[in-house]
Amino acid sequence: MVSCGNNFHYRISRGKEDNSLTLYEQLELAALIRTILFRAVHHDEFSTGLNSEHLEKFSGERAFREEYIGAFSLKKSLCDVVDCLKAVKGCYLDYPDGTAFCLDYVMDEQLLQHCAGSHARVLAGERYLLYQCTLESIKPDGFSSFEMELFYLYLLLKTNFKSEMIQANGQTGFQNFLYYQNRKLVQYRKRECVSGLYYYYHYGAAEGICGQQVITYEVTKGYIRLMVQAQDALGRYIEGKRIVIECNPSSNVLIGTFQRYEHHPVFRFNNRKLKDTKHEDCPQLQVCINTDDLGVFDTSLEFEYALLEQTLLEQRDETVHSEYNAGDVIEYLDDLRKMGLRAVFPGNLD
Repeated sequence: MVSCGNNFHYRISRGKEDNSLTLYEQLELAALIRTILFRAVHHDEFSTGLNSEHLEKFSGERAFREEYIGAFSLKKSLCDVVDCLKAVKGCYLDYPDGTAFCLDYVMDEQLLQHCAGSHARVLAGERYLLYQCTLESIKPDGFSSFEMELFYLYLLLKTNFKSEMIQANGQTGFQNFLYYQNRKLVQYRKRECVSGLYYYYHYGAAEGICGQQVITYEVTKGYIRLMVQAQDALGRYIEGKRIVIECNPSSNVLIGTFQRYEHHPVFRFNNRKLKDTKHEDCPQLQVCINTDDLGVFDTSLEFEYALLEQTLLEQRDETVHSEYNAGDVIEYLDDLRKMGLRAVFPGNLD
């Protein structure tokens, strides 16, 4: 199994930190794996065999071992591979001064034109690559087991890097990332109970077997009442701590346990400005509305507010009249908007 925690530079010892990669090394590793995944997706256009009579199918495992483990300098190997892909597959943008720039080797001409007017164009290639890798992972003749391991490792590295983007200090640039990296190393990775939990969760054989077991519980009416009371108590605790709850309506409906927007818990979290008889003991939490991943869920912040507005206006009481006044709904949404503005990190404000 390919592991993010392993030291792939064989015969190089770091002592106590032998099994840890710095943030910069993780970025290099992720960048190289990305090139391998891209070539594995387009394996018919690449080959690992140089024999003129037979071109061997591209092997992600062979590419990984030759370009990462066997390389004296990862940086040099990585730059060579990326430059080659840009030259062969990249789509170039022309500048007025006559020079050209490759936005991303993953983006072909068709994808670039399709995203020409999008403010998220720079992310389109990455999202399309993840989509292609997902398809290759489930196809019978798609990724090999090793290539699927690389894809999983790539997702782990991306997730780890995203966690470093949460900034709560005044530092800028790479120094800010180093600050979090060093803090994590001191506070978490050197604590055996924490590092052990992470290792066994991902790689423990017994834990994997337990994770596949199905346990069934009977949910009684008494249990439901208990959970409602527990949720109400938790809501009061969160309100007392002034903690802000981020709600992503489209994302929550698509991947949550409820299928309709009127069942979204945001209306139970906060119903201020609404004449709501369903949630009279509402804790009035601090709530902000967001999009989650607007590219994946094909939405925008404006659309999320519009969904909430339409959901409230479509509610009917026992007399089939609109349950909520349109003016109250607008005031409610405006109140959520103001709470969202107050919840923005200070470093992001102009």
